[in-house]
Amino acid sequence: MSGYDEAKMGSEFNRWVKKNGWDLPSTPYEHKITKLKSLPFSRLEEHQIYYLGKCKTSAYSYKISDASPGLKPFDGFVFSDNPISLFTIMFYKKRTPRKIYCIDRDDLLCYIETSDRKSLTEDKAKELAIKIINL
Repeated sequence: MSGYDEAKMGSEFNRWVKKNGWDLPSTPYEHKITKLKSLPFSRLEEHQIYYLGKCKTSAYSYKISDASPGLKPFDGFVFSDNPISLFTIMFYKKRTPRKIYCIDRDDLLCYIETSDRKSLTEDKAKELAIKIINL
């Protein structure tokens, strides 16, 4: 994906949170961006689904690599029995306002399991979102 990608989305997300704050519980998240009309469910990787779920049902600890470039804010973190774990999803279209739909992992999986579709539309993302960020 050339141009706008998940890395740029992540940078904008971080700037937005720093500027506006965060009114949800501390949470792990996985960014997803699509330039299509819908996000294929196949873009949700098994390991991402697993670890976002693990943060909700038990404890997950992660050590940030000492080899990471720049200053680290701390050595690592632990998520334990989190009430939410998010997929943050953007439907990117040039020259239109960008939005990030924050959807709880379990809500998205429930939709996937009960839907006849193989992808998530923006309208459904809006319906499932527990928070919508206007960048």
